[in-house]
Amino acid sequence: MLRYIRPFQLLFACWLVPSCATGRLQLSSIPEDSTVQLMSKRGDIKSLGKTPLTMDMQGLFLNDSDFAYVRVEKDGYISQSFVIPRTTLPSTHEISVSLEQKPIVKAPEPIPPLPVTPVAVEMDKCSQLSKENMTRLSKGVAVAQSLILKRDFEVARVRVASLIADFPYISVLHDLQGNIYYLQKNYADAVAAYEKSLELEPENMETAFIVKRLRTQLGRSQ
Repeated sequence: MLRYIRPFQLLFACWLVPSCATGRLQLSSIPEDSTVQLMSKRGDIKSLGKTPLTMDMQGLFLNDSDFAYVRVEKDGYISQSFVIPRTTLPSTHEISVSLEQKPIVKAPEPIPPLPVTPVAVEMDKCSQLSKENMTRLSKGVAVAQSLILKRDFEVARVRVASLIADFPYISVLHDLQGNIYYLQKNYADAVAAYEKSLELEPENMETAFIVKRLRTQLGRSQ
């Protein structure tokens, strides 16, 4: 008669007798070709083979132990472990194990590429800035990009908003602001920021592509 084993279930189908184990063990599993391992109390692991497996019961008990700790596992399935007590019954013991398949984790949908945000922005406009403002703008963009990499989006958003207030005609700042909103999944504000960048730099094809994708995602016409 087949007995279905649950994890760490103790098999009391046989009597416990303090003497050498006899008989045969027939172990099957669903699915077949699962790995069978024997574990000691110290954590040592011995491979017994693959299912279906037939073996002498005496080979299960390590160091004259009164119990055998057996684990059945297979890639893609949840392993099961159970305990077999020592017995002197000279019979064949049939055990069947049914492994549950591990849940399939779906990979996240890829996000469209974000516009490249270079530190060296529109040189014709930047050339009109003082050396002090140019340094401040470059450092501000670099700091914001560093915060984005650390996923500190809210602090990055505040810093970029401050730069936009002082340099509203620099399109890369609006791209950077759109990137932050996008990573925060605030797609409506991301579109608005990218559209402002396009107003300043209509030839930026990367930003135009992102705007088109987000408009479609939000169900808006061009």
